[in-house]
Amino acid sequence: MLLAQAWLAEATGKSAYDEAIAETLAVMDVTFKAPGGGWAEDHLGTLPRRQNPHMHCFEAMIALWDTGCDPRHAARAGELFDLFKTRFFDEEMGALREFFGPLWRLSSELGSDRFEPGHMAEWVWLIRRYDELAGGDHCDLAARLLATALRLGQDAQSGFLIDEVGPDGRPRKRTRRLWAQAERVKAHLMLGLANPESEHRGLADKAATDLLDVYMTGGPNGFWRDCFDLDGKMVATSAPGSSLYHVWSAVAELVTREI
Repeated sequence: MLLAQAWLAEATGKSAYDEAIAETLAVMDVTFKAPGGGWAEDHLGTLPRRQNPHMHCFEAMIALWDTGCDPRHAARAGELFDLFKTRFFDEEMGALREFFGPLWRLSSELGSDRFEPGHMAEWVWLIRRYDELAGGDHCDLAARLLATALRLGQDAQSGFLIDEVGPDGRPRKRTRRLWAQAERVKAHLMLGLANPESEHRGLADKAATDLLDVYMTGGPNGFWRDCFDLDGKMVATSAPGSSLYHVWSAVAELVTREI
């Protein structure tokens, strides 16, 4: 909702969206605010706590900051980035943790030993977007996160990111969905823009070409093949709209940055 409201406010200039943004944030703080920073999973406090909704909240705060002038959005984005650095990012592994117990405690029973390489790539993009607005430089952190995503989660046979792996890199899900490959394109792109002499620009081009050749061909016009198993067999039974968002944002980055 916040992400949509941010861009609708930018596109229309209507004050009603600014009012809706303020109302949404107030409801979030009252209903979902949780001990230890961040927000609860839902109004019931269901476990596990997850980094993923906070990642999307971070994206929304970046959009609000980018499209408006309210310094409170910048402050909230900073708080969420601090949460990433202190809770979600495992410094020893160089990896993104997904699932937590109360107060962000790690728990194998709640899935803290499960890793999603696609989300690591998505955070690379967001970290660099945050740096662009804040005037910071967390390239080393972003590069390390992408390196871990590739080390743990790149399928040796196809080169694509696996959906879910354990800390040893063994697949927990023997599938590779489209959205994670789109996030890899964005991650390489952002690191390539930060360091034009690096190999990331070329890797972004290759990742985009591979995505088009494998996931965007062989189906009905205008659709995509959303999921393959690790033997290369297409196992998707639908083309979910959630994947389109990831592809669209990758295309937007490629086009607007004239890559």
